[in-house]
Amino acid sequence: MSAPETPGMSVVIPVFNAEHTLAEQLRAVIACTDGETEILVVDNRSTDGSASVAASFAADHPRLRVVRADDRAGEPYARNVGIANARSGLVAFCDSDDVVAATWANAIRDGLQHAEYVTGPCELDRLNPQWLAGVRGRRIFSEIPRTAGGVAFAHGCNIGIRKATAESIGGFDENVLIGCDIDFALRADRAGVQLQFCPEAVIHYRHRSGTRDRWHQAVAYGRAMHHVNTASGYDDSFRRRCIRQARRIGWLVKASFRLANREVRTRWMWTLALVVGEIRGGPN
Repeated sequence: MSAPETPGMSVVIPVFNAEHTLAEQLRAVIACTDGETEILVVDNRSTDGSASVAASFAADHPRLRVVRADDRAGEPYARNVGIANARSGLVAFCDSDDVVAATWANAIRDGLQHAEYVTGPCELDRLNPQWLAGVRGRRIFSEIPRTAGGVAFAHGCNIGIRKATAESIGGFDENVLIGCDIDFALRADRAGVQLQFCPEAVIHYRHRSGTRDRWHQAVAYGRAMHHVNTASGYDDSFRRRCIRQARRIGWLVKASFRLANREVRTRWMWTLALVVGEIRGGPN
């Protein structure tokens, strides 16, 4: 059966070197969507076997298309390519290293019937070992997260947006490589677009399993923290940054006596990387 000219929803999956996880996600997305949904795999300069994995699924599923995003590297650029190529007025984003739940697609599509911008929870235990699942806390994944300035945002791995709305606020800023999902939410908030939470739009979220990968991710988050805080209207003064860092360092000192515990050690490394990143970042 050929894909409909105007599908009920377009699911966009940005991909960069995800050959080991992409197939699992594609199987889940195909299983939770119907013939009225198109699936766009946006390959952003992958150098591994990701393109081959996507092509093999596209050969068996006509409603799945592989879109090249080669002009520049970066998640926000790949997301914008997905928006531009989406044939539906409703666009859903998920990531290539996670797994959508069976209820995800219908919940996103139903939510977008009444709202312009939606998200759902990220479940942490299915794809992560116990020592890793809570490394970044759980509350930020189980409900709508908010910036220090109180602005609601959707994790990039679980977004539903009306295409016209995304285009009206300028899509994703391709110069914001870390936190492009938060930057997108800040501009949506300024435009008066409210984020709605869909409890059934569940993503099984996969933390980065490699210590080095987690370290670099946390450092990057730390570097971006001051910009995100101030952009969301939070008075992130030097004094407040010092207090925040002092609390983290205090926790690091106390936790250092329990580093034999793998879960504590994992959280300790993540927190230290945030401290390092924020010190390196700071005000521009």
